[in-house]
Amino acid sequence: MSISAGSIPFPSWRAPSAWGRMGTAFVMSTVLLLSTGCTLMQKDPAQPREIQAGTVSVTTANPDSFTPVPSAQKESKAARRAWVEALCEHMADRIAEALRDGERAEVNISDIRRATAMPGTSSVPGEARSSQDVVPPRIVLTFKRLSAKGKVVQTASRTLQDTALQLKGRRYESDPLRYEKALVDDWVAKEFGTATAAR
Repeated sequence: MSISAGSIPFPSWRAPSAWGRMGTAFVMSTVLLLSTGCTLMQKDPAQPREIQAGTVSVTTANPDSFTPVPSAQKESKAARRAWVEALCEHMADRIAEALRDGERAEVNISDIRRATAMPGTSSVPGEARSSQDVVPPRIVLTFKRLSAKGKVVQTASRTLQDTALQLKGRRYESDPLRYEKALVDDWVAKEFGTATAAR
């Protein structure tokens, strides 16, 4: 059991420390989770989330409080939880790849506004035919970077938003989170120094 900001307990899963900076890909397999002794706890969609990727933790506020997408149809709590966790896992993986040996990072996301199609540009809620049709995503977060000795070497607040989305969504082709993931990649490359953005 973990404690989030405000001392609100919420369920989470954690990667064994031995996996270090290898990221979160392994946790998608239930069999592997069981074989490594990890447990996947029942999750309440209304509670804050926490995603772990070795030496990186990514937490979020209650997804219900995130800025709504005006043109999108109402989504279920389970659907929102799914894309929030997918984006958090992506962020944790990218940061883990960029950190130096022994370093750790803690990220807290307070708001996410997904990219959305401008009115009349797509028949699919939240989707767009091209980057010119897109209202860009926005992610508001704070983060802390710690050295191998546990010393805080950087702490900051960031609002991630990029209006120059042309071509960037192509990194992930048909991925529903292609614009959000591209935004995360660019931020990690700028903040932590990695070749992620060139992928």
